[in-house]
Amino acid sequence: MLRKWNLLATIIVAVSVISILSISAEEPGPPSIPQPEPTPKQIPKPDPIAGSEVDSLKKQIADLNLEIKELKMKIDELNQEIKNLNQIIIEQIKVIYKWIISR
Repeated sequence: MLRKWNLLATIIVAVSVISILSISAEEPGPPSIPQPEPTPKQIPKPDPIAGSEVDSLKKQIADLNLEIKELKMKIDELNQEIKNLNQIIIEQIKVIYKWIISR
């Protein structure tokens, strides 16, 4: 009777290992940021915009570009953390599997 339980436990662990390995193999890459489609360039007509407004818009653009860079770095950090957690889970499953086999 005990052998049947050991065999059942071994099968359950093996199925778990296979499913986790298949999930980690299908891990998606970092999310891509959709790029806006380029619009045909039109020569803008001279518009009397105040110089301070242009400077303000340029500063906003620079701030947004900086924020984009920071977010991309954070995405890379999180993807690395996911890889590390997957490795830890796989190692834990291996230890559990070896423990069950040895019983």
